[in-house]
Order: sequence, then C-alpha cells, then structure tokens
Amino acid sequence: MAVDESTFKQFSPFVQNIYEPKKTNRFMLHFSRIPSMGADNKIDDTVKEDELLVALSEAKRPVFKVTPEAISRFHMQYFTAGKVDYETEMKCVFWDYIDNSPSTTISQSATTTDGKTVTTTTPAVLSAGTIIYNWYNSIFNVATGSMGFKTTYVTDATLYILDPQGKPVESWKYFNIYPKDVALGDVSFGDAKNLKIDVTFKFDKVKLVETSDTTKNASAAGTAYNSGIGV
Repeated sequence: MAVDESTFKQFSPFVQNIYEPKKTNRFMLHFSRIPSMGADNKIDDTVKEDELLVALSEAKRPVFKVTPEAISRFHMQYFTAGKVDYETEMKCVFWDYIDNSPSTTISQSATTTDGKTVTTTTPAVLSAGTIIYNWYNSIFNVATGSMGFKTTYVTDATLYILDPQGKPVESWKYFNIYPKDVALGDVSFGDAKNLKIDVTFKFDKVKLVETSDTTKNASAAGTAYNSGIGV
C-alpha cells in the first residue's frame, strides 16, 4: 500500500496530544452505604462510606459475555448471539489500617502567633477488616446464628475512572452488591508486609452511567477526596 499524506493524517491526534489514556491507578469505588452489624446485634448505618474508599487498593471493571448459538448447514456452522451473560462478581483488595477508635484518638494542641490555642483531633476511623467483618455479620450474625434479609445487607456501588485532575470520565454502577468471599490475609514472622484484605463482591447487575450523571454522582460521593493527593 502506498503511503501518502492521508495515511499520516490519522496519526495527527496523537501528535497534537488529543488522546489521553485512562490509567489503572486513577479510580475510586464508592458505596452508597455500608451495611454493618453493631455490637448490640442491630444494623448500624452510621459507618462512613469513604472509609472503604480510602482503604481500597484494587478493583475490577465489568466483564461481559455472549454465548454463541450454532446453526449447522451441511459441513458449515453459522453463529448467532445466544444467552447474554456477564460476570456478577468483582474482586477488590483493601489495605487494612489499624482501628482508630474514639478511645484512642490523638489530640494535639498548638499556640498560634496571636496567642490562641488550637487543638487538632485525629478523627476516629474503622479498619477495612472491621468494616467488612461487620458487613458480613449483617449477612450472617455469628452471635445469634440468624441470617439477615437481603434489604439489610445489600447496597449499591459506583466505580469511577478519573482523569489526571481527578474528574470522573467513566463510571459503572453495581446494583445490590455484598461481600461473598472475604480473605483477611496471612501473617508471618518472615516478613513485614502491609496487610491486605481480599474481598469478592457479588452483585445483581452492572450498568454504565452516562457521562453527564458521572460528574454529578461523583460530586455527591465526595470526589474532593482526590484533591491535593495527586491522581
């Protein structure tokens, strides 16, 4: 094939830096709420959604499949689309930070130039391990042996893909999601690695959210989390 001017025109967007690739490390996963079984064996809806958002290390975008159906004709086969299918599980990895309960909060006082004393208190947070375990307890209560109703242990989640400035450019909404498999991780005297938690979430369906809704929903989810940390 002869190479002419039209051949090079198709590469002009790259030369002009029009195409900006999405990056694997620019994302966040936000849960609309986090079901949790409290110490009094009652559902506790006070757990902050952004605590798992900060602890998230890895997530997975959807996988879609279409089962082919064969039509045989003599020695040939022709295929049509059969049953539509997609994976209804998403594997995630969370960093397991140390619990910072209200009883162990750290307060620091400093004196300003005008002589005023300002006290800064580290906010109380729960570790990912505690949050996931309490979520699991809303499915099966270890203390009582009872199972929860689906409405109490499922929630919705949105996976956001971000641009270099932290603005959402793609989002996937997962409906009726809950932790199916939880692996709290192995420990060993042979190393000092940071502990991670592997969680496989089960969901009913997943949907691509329109771009106009992506920015709106992400703002409600607190996209400002990315501000100042670099994405």
